[in-house]
Amino acid sequence: MTEMPDDKTYALFSTPNNKKIIADLEARNKKFIKFPAVETQKFDLDEATLENLLNIKQFDWIIFTDVLTADYFLQILEENEVDLFELDEVRICAYGEAVSDRLRFVQIHTDVMPNQIEDTEIIEAIKNYVNSEIGLREQNILLLHRQNTKISIAETLIAEGANVLELEIYQMSSDYKQEFPKLRALINGGAIDEFIFSAPEDLIYLKFIINTETINADLFEQFSITNETTFKTLFELGIKSKLWF
Repeated sequence: MTEMPDDKTYALFSTPNNKKIIADLEARNKKFIKFPAVETQKFDLDEATLENLLNIKQFDWIIFTDVLTADYFLQILEENEVDLFELDEVRICAYGEAVSDRLRFVQIHTDVMPNQIEDTEIIEAIKNYVNSEIGLREQNILLLHRQNTKISIAETLIAEGANVLELEIYQMSSDYKQEFPKLRALINGGAIDEFIFSAPEDLIYLKFIINTETINADLFEQFSITNETTFKTLFELGIKSKLWF
């Protein structure tokens, strides 16, 4: 059992995955903060954008920046009866093993999965795969991400000569947005010693709440995880974590 000092404050999301942990913390009279649930949904694409997206074969690459981009992309293809075999002609870059797993579940092969989610490493991995003197010039790349986010790699890809179509494929919301400033203040003030993550989505939710695209290793004193997939996600972001038993 993980040692839990009496003066330590924990935090975790109020999700079904965390029910047992929350009950355990309560039973042991530990101090903890429940972060509110965050809702996600497919972004409503206009007809022209949807038509462009469904023309899969025009792209040389599709880059999935998190697990939810994979989920909603697959949902859109299913709703529009697109044969997944069309993706065999497109190269896939996945931001991490968890993203690749979501795609593998429907037999979509990931061509590039960098060890670290860092722009220069991702660019280098794609260029090494292409293995061409022209590099990324004239490569048509579909870059999928959440609404209202700035993905820094887009500028680098364009600078390398690629044709990049950025597409906001899902959006996030919460009925508890009025609590976000307080939660950000608690984090910035060092009031939370240890955050417990039970799924890769938790990191996406946390980014949404604290309004950032980067989770820094010094955000909390300790990061804990409940499974191997989430451990790997943090590792790919350069963050060490320990297993929560």
